[in-house]
Amino acid sequence: MYLKEVEDTLKKHAPSVKVQTYFEPESYMGTGFLMLGLRVPFQREIFKTGFSFSNKSLDEQLVIWDKIWKESQVFEVLTQAAFFPEKNVKKLGGKKTFDLLKNWIKKVDNWGHSDLFSAVIAKILVTEQDMVFTQLNKWNASKNPWQRRQSIVPLAMYHRKNKNIPFKQVIGLVEALIHDDDYYVQKGVGWSLREIGTQYPTETWKFLQTHINSISAIAFTASVEKIDPKKKETLKELRKKK
Repeated sequence: MYLKEVEDTLKKHAPSVKVQTYFEPESYMGTGFLMLGLRVPFQREIFKTGFSFSNKSLDEQLVIWDKIWKESQVFEVLTQAAFFPEKNVKKLGGKKTFDLLKNWIKKVDNWGHSDLFSAVIAKILVTEQDMVFTQLNKWNASKNPWQRRQSIVPLAMYHRKNKNIPFKQVIGLVEALIHDDDYYVQKGVGWSLREIGTQYPTETWKFLQTHINSISAIAFTASVEKIDPKKKETLKELRKKK
């Protein structure tokens, strides 16, 4: 009943013709789920407006959104479900929210949902580092590329503002994926190096120099976006030589 309500609400607002682009939105997002073509800001407005069950207790809503996440095959409906832990992470608590995401991540097949989860996990990292790192290490060695990506992107988001996780602890997860053959994992490697570098510039600079011959072009481009232009040129020259 609630799944149908959310799907009907979103479908009612879906454009009759998807925005014309050079590519299909599913291809751009990298997803196998049906996309209705609703932009994220508008989806957030729909979530903010609420549904018939939005006044229920958080635990009751959690059960409903869990069922919706597991049963829907519509990208925007899954996004609505992902907004729930994002909004309520403090009220639900880090452990309960993280337990939910650990279960849900098995269904993730695109960077949009993956990034939503990463942002929530970055918030949980503030208070639950040991619990989160135990899982990040497991995801780091997963056969699922979206789980491997999830093992490092939360660190990138976390390090935009924080520096209290030792460099060696975070760089180990990134280094383990340097040779990963998945495009989105490589993007995650680059973003992580870029953001970790804002908090640990000296250590990251040395890491980039040491591994300059191993970092993929995809990861390298993202990793040097915030580096001093002269240092960036130095790294580029090193890559040419090697």
